[in-house]
Amino acid sequence: MKFFLQRWTRARYLAILLAGGVSLSACSTLSKLETLLLPSDQLQTVNLVADRDMNAGFPVAVDVVLLTDQKVFDVLVNLKAGEWFSGKSDYLRQHQGKLSVTSWEIVPDQKISGSDLALPPAAVVGALVFADYLGNKSYRSVVVKKRGVTVRLGKEDFEL
Repeated sequence: MKFFLQRWTRARYLAILLAGGVSLSACSTLSKLETLLLPSDQLQTVNLVADRDMNAGFPVAVDVVLLTDQKVFDVLVNLKAGEWFSGKSDYLRQHQGKLSVTSWEIVPDQKISGSDLALPPAAVVGALVFADYLGNKSYRSVVVKKRGVTVRLGKEDFEL
């Protein structure tokens, strides 16, 4: 019921804005409108900052995963990054519509500011960041409810 009301409320606001003569001719306008209609604590943008000596000079794959199903979140939150990346295609296939993934390949000393995330069609129950470093740590972090987050990729690990 809560999901239906959230979706209905967003649709109602959009209809009111459209009826009021708001022109949505450009994608950036639609993106800004979407930002206004999303809950204030839903993760929408990511900044990535890599140290010069990150991951012994090798690139790092970084995934931000937005989940709309608590059971799927409970499974993925226990994975190490290596498990996520090796099983990523299977997780996406098994849980279609319950998660969305935005991916980057980051090289040492690279900076990416304000990268928009692929937003799922339903309310997000959790967000995870996985970084594919050399090594055997978890390299996974849960994002606390925020509109934006900065991922700092250090020499041997990352932090939010």
